[in-house]
Order: sequence, then structure tokens, then C-alpha cells
Amino acid sequence: MVIIDRFEGESAVLEFQGKIFSFPRALLPAIAREGDVLKISADVVSVKRLWVRSRPPIFWH
Repeated sequence: MVIIDRFEGESAVLEFQGKIFSFPRALLPAIAREGDVLKISADVVSVKRLWVRSRPPIFWH
């Protein structure tokens, strides 16, 4: 569980497993308040895969 402990200026102070973290407030939903519990998920995107997909194909002659 990630809990919003408090806000300090442009940062949110979050508590996770007894540890405190600072997190940009702008990345939280506008309705987030002190004491709210956050559900956080993440996706891993390989930078190499993005680069290969974005470059034009190489044709050998």
C-alpha cells in the first residue's frame, strides 16, 4: 500500500512499507488527498525496442 502522507509544495510525501518517498505532485490525480491510498502500476518498455521500431528499415542490395 502506498499512502499519501502529506504535500510539501510541488511534492507529495508518500509512505510505502515504512519508508518515506518524495513524488511529484503533478503526477498524481488532481483529486488525491492526504491519507489516500494509491494503486500504482508500471510497464517496462525497452529503449532498444523503441529505437528499432522508430528507425527506417534497412534494405540490403
